[in-house]
Amino acid sequence: MPTEQASHMKPMKISDLCISSGLSKPTITNYLKIGLLPPPLKVSSKMHLFDETHLKTLLMIRRFREEEGLSLLEIKDALASGRSPFKTGSKQVSQLAKKGVTQSDESATGKRDLIIDKAIRLFSTHGYENVKISDITDAISIGKGTFYLYFKDKKELLHECVEEIRALLSLSESREDILKEPDIVIRMRNRWMNFQTQHPHFGGILQLVQSTAQSEDPVIRKKSIESYNAVIKPVMDDIRRAQQEGLALEMEPELVAYAIIGIMENMTFRLNQDDKYSFEMCSKALEELFRRILTPCQVTRLT
Repeated sequence: MPTEQASHMKPMKISDLCISSGLSKPTITNYLKIGLLPPPLKVSSKMHLFDETHLKTLLMIRRFREEEGLSLLEIKDALASGRSPFKTGSKQVSQLAKKGVTQSDESATGKRDLIIDKAIRLFSTHGYENVKISDITDAISIGKGTFYLYFKDKKELLHECVEEIRALLSLSESREDILKEPDIVIRMRNRWMNFQTQHPHFGGILQLVQSTAQSEDPVIRKKSIESYNAVIKPVMDDIRRAQQEGLALEMEPELVAYAIIGIMENMTFRLNQDDKYSFEMCSKALEELFRRILTPCQVTRLT
């Protein structure tokens, strides 16, 4: 059982951290990628060590999710502000308690996150309609009964997947290589690089969001549109600001933003087909393409 008594700890491997925190390796890896956890100590190319700070932060993240039902984006803001989780008003815990899962269940949050992570990958790869609950449970070696402790049905799981996607895509905009990059072209390229490294199935994720944006379920439709806007709006805002400063061609910002995201999506699709083109080659091609599309001259720095 994970414990918050993490003082005087020896360095841990990620397998030890999983046991101590009650979270899965994919979940911890994702938290590292999106900046919720500080980087581990790199001993070698295959050995990374974690310490007391990592465990304490993971336990804090668990509490934010269990006791307050916060999204990852909200948790990042809470951690940055130094706020501690509330001990009352638990949205997620109350929901799980009704289904027989108590807060003392050390793997509750880890299993729930693992289900969501795997579902996003399968939905993105094969399409929502083509994935059965058994496909998800088989992929992570749990029974259907365990699945139904956390989700009423596949539609409820989809709700959570879309919300998770929205939070992850929004978090990408907080990275320094985007926030502090003055060149609009490099900033666009960095967005794709971040999407590709953090979400290897980026193209499939966008297709999933696009398809669910047509859902008859108003909640799923609304969340899906919000998720896609989390990608489109920052791109559109950059284009509009660059146009105002005379650094980008005068075109409708929203249409250009959709075109750029479409190019990113297709570049990801091509990259993932085979080994003909490297990540670096695709990044360079995008940079050159965006420079020709966006800029009327070589002056591209945003203030």
